[in-house]
Amino acid sequence: MEEYGNIIKLHCILFLEMSDENKQIDRLEKAVDKLNQTVENILREKYASEGFTSPPKSGIIPNVRVKRIDKSRIRLSDCSPDRGKYAVVMKRVNASEAVDKQLIKDFKIVILDAMTMTDSYVNLYKFTLLGNTVFHAFTEPHQVAERIKDANAVITNKVKITAEDMDNAPELVYIGVMATGYDVIDTEYASKSGITVTNVPDYSTDAVAQHTFSLILNHFSKVAQYNNFVQNGGWQRTKLFSPCVYETHELKNKSIGIIGFGKIGRQVAKIASAFNMTVYVCHPRPLTNSDKKKGYHRVSFSHLISYCDVITIHCPLTEDTKNMFNKDVFNRCNSNLYLINTARGAIVNSDDLYYALVNKKISGAALDVLEAEPMSADCKLLNLPNLTITPHVAWGHIESRRRLMNTLYYNLFKFITGHPVHVVNKPGS
Repeated sequence: MEEYGNIIKLHCILFLEMSDENKQIDRLEKAVDKLNQTVENILREKYASEGFTSPPKSGIIPNVRVKRIDKSRIRLSDCSPDRGKYAVVMKRVNASEAVDKQLIKDFKIVILDAMTMTDSYVNLYKFTLLGNTVFHAFTEPHQVAERIKDANAVITNKVKITAEDMDNAPELVYIGVMATGYDVIDTEYASKSGITVTNVPDYSTDAVAQHTFSLILNHFSKVAQYNNFVQNGGWQRTKLFSPCVYETHELKNKSIGIIGFGKIGRQVAKIASAFNMTVYVCHPRPLTNSDKKKGYHRVSFSHLISYCDVITIHCPLTEDTKNMFNKDVFNRCNSNLYLINTARGAIVNSDDLYYALVNKKISGAALDVLEAEPMSADCKLLNLPNLTITPHVAWGHIESRRRLMNTLYYNLFKFITGHPVHVVNKPGS
């Protein structure tokens, strides 16, 4: 990877004298295009054996911007893709924060399930700038101990790391989770072992809220059903210019119950208010005065399931929330209820949801998460007419994935330089 590392280092220190700013910027952008192509070619060669069949189209720097540093120089740098096609260039790294070259050479990073985050839009390759990085496309549970035994840092998305795995990795000091939830890590044991665990908070707030309302609108406006009607020739066969063959409803004056009122829950409430829905909240903490002024109402779980037209789940999976929606709850639900789960699959008991949908205990449901993922071949929830399922993609908009990747990289950089951020455990306690 040294050849690749040198290219990126060249990219990071590229300066041009500014005799004619417009011409120099044009020359620099052409140089960037050539640099991107070189990176792509190297990635194709070096990662073909790792299972990466589609290397990123533009290497490690898909979006760049030129910015004046002073009157005589301009500088090229990575940009933050969550701000659009072009974004503000990152500030120059203070010399005291620079990562020691020898540390990079000796620091071993292992990425356990890189393919869960790697495609033509997002990639993990810039971690090679922080250490000697080993990429694994996927990792089975029995492979974890062997793969991390010599690692200093491990990056994981859905691969669980147990106390036994950590015991077999004496050099391990850092675990970075590619998500907000970190239940795949035994954080208590990590703390006892002096291992720092970080997560990536708040990267998907807008994406999940948007997906939640995509599911709500699909249910009340029957968008997918009407599209199928047209695609199957229904509009061509009818004499009606406007064949209202499905029952649709406005969201105005409908009630929505939000379980969990963190950033995603609040964003959902904001969108619901724009549709003139009545917002009810089930959350351990009281609402703020600002929330009350917005017309939000904090109610009990029992009130939520009895009176709401829509319930959407945005709470973490804990012992208290596991199987929150079970057969007993469904038997007490308002029969017009539409249930949405974009949080964690185990919050809704799949067998009991099947019972509720088949027996019309609720009007329908939409799931972006399941108890077992990917979906099993014999999953009984498949093909139910009153159930919509998306494959755990609410978080996965391109902007949110790039935001996640930037923070994931930043977390490790800050740990290496002695200023850890987004730490979810108490290492050394």
